[in-house]
Amino acid sequence: MVQEAFFITQSLGSKQSSTVHEFYKTVISSLCRKGNTYPAFQLLYEMVKYGFTPDSYTYSSLIRGMCREGMLNEALEIFRIMEESKYRPDVDNFNALMLGFCKSRRTDLSLEVFEMMINKGRMPNETTYTILVEGFAHEEEMDMAAELLKELDLRQVLNQSTVKRLIMQHNLKELTT
Repeated sequence: MVQEAFFITQSLGSKQSSTVHEFYKTVISSLCRKGNTYPAFQLLYEMVKYGFTPDSYTYSSLIRGMCREGMLNEALEIFRIMEESKYRPDVDNFNALMLGFCKSRRTDLSLEVFEMMINKGRMPNETTYTILVEGFAHEEEMDMAAELLKELDLRQVLNQSTVKRLIMQHNLKELTT
């Protein structure tokens, strides 16, 4: 039925004003958000046979879907597959994996991914740091979250509205800089 679904989505995609690539990307993302990661992979497999090349957004959707469904090792395996196929994971792919680990209360694994990210020459962004602070907060490690936030604030890698939001949202101690 995957082949049939492929042709139906191809027909629907041609009726949309977006490109075929954008349409498939959206379908995969939607499937992953709804907890249908396996069908998303099936669709991706079929689409690749017809020339579709996954992009950063598609990979991030799959990573988030796997994490949401509790398949953390499999989400990490996507990174290995990406690298084996000569795709270089970007900061958004790393952020998707880190967020998935944090939401699964595995901030320890997020820190390992953060280290891998640095070792591979990827520059963390504000989202990366926010994920880590929130990961500690969700695990109720408020002192660690506050300390990390304070350090990030001192290094000026977060804008002040983000710092204030994190303090208020997670009831963190006021930063003394």
